[in-house]
Parts: sequence; C-alpha cells; structure tokens
Amino acid sequence: EQGGAVDLVRDGLRILAGLGEMRGTGRVPDWCEIDGKGEFRPSSERGTASSWDAFRVWWRVRLDWEWTGEARAEALLAEHLAPLMRRSLAATDARIHMEYSYDGRLLKAYESPALLGVYAWCLVEIAPDVSIALRRRLAAHRKEENGVFYGSTRDYYVNSWAWFGDLQGRLRFAFEPLNSRSRERQIP
Repeated sequence: EQGGAVDLVRDGLRILAGLGEMRGTGRVPDWCEIDGKGEFRPSSERGTASSWDAFRVWWRVRLDWEWTGEARAEALLAEHLAPLMRRSLAATDARIHMEYSYDGRLLKAYESPALLGVYAWCLVEIAPDVSIALRRRLAAHRKEENGVFYGSTRDYYVNSWAWFGDLQGRLRFAFEPLNSRSRERQIP
C-alpha cells in the first residue's frame, strides 16, 4: 500500500538518515528546510540546534518501527541514535545534555529527564545496555513527593516523557516483547 502515511514515513526516514550523516555526529536538527532541488538541510532561519524538537523525532522513528516493523527506522536507531548515546555516556561527565549544536558542540549543559526517558525507550530492544544506562541516569532525577516525578512536580511536559520512557523500559525488561520483530536480549 502506497500513499499518505506510508510515503510520509518512507520520505521522513530518508531525510533523517541524510541529516544525521551530514555532520557525522548522528544528531538531527530541531528544524530543517528543503531547497528548490528537493535537498534537505538544517534550517537557516530557525537555527541548527539539536534539542527539544529533535528528541521527539527519535520517539517518532521508534514508534514507526514499533507499529510497522520498518527496517529503515530500526537502522536509524541502531546506526545513529545508539552510537550517539554510547559516545555521550562515555564522555567525561556521562550526562546526556539536552542542547547541542547540529555539529555536536554543547550549547547548554543540563540533562532533561524527558530526553532520557524517550531515548531509553527508543533503544530498549536495539541497544539494551544503552537503554539501561539511560534509565539509570533517569533514576538520578527521580523524586517521590506525593507521587513519582522526574523534575519539578509542576512540569507535566517533562514528567510525561520521563514517565513514558521509564514505564516502557520497565515493561520491556519485565515481560516478553510486545513486538514480534524484537531482537533477543538479555534481561537485566
């Protein structure tokens, strides 16, 4: 079946693969633009940061793999996101900072539970060791104050992403995979 959402997924994955390779960092920009020749590049008007918008792109790629078994989505996660997270975790401070330039320079040194939760879920089956390390980083932000929170008790946006990622990780390591396409993995 072609058209609509199928074409959007196919074209989106092709674009992301190219954007992730352009600077060799594995990062995708928050925004991109298309020129008259149909070539994509980071946005010149909106900046080239890789931060709050870009992390949600990886969530969508993972969702496409979950729902459709799209091999290109799995490859993007395995070939771009997993190595990027491995490099970041191996860095001196072992923190996954929220805001980088598209070429990999750190823009703002802070770690967001939202990003940790999403990336942990994205890699739970593709790179379980990385997912576990990300969930451990997420646990460092966990607070129990009239419930479980991963930052300010008033920041529903950040907490929602963190809750989602933490829950998905807990479910995936506790039960058999929900997706029959899942790779075999060791349960920690």
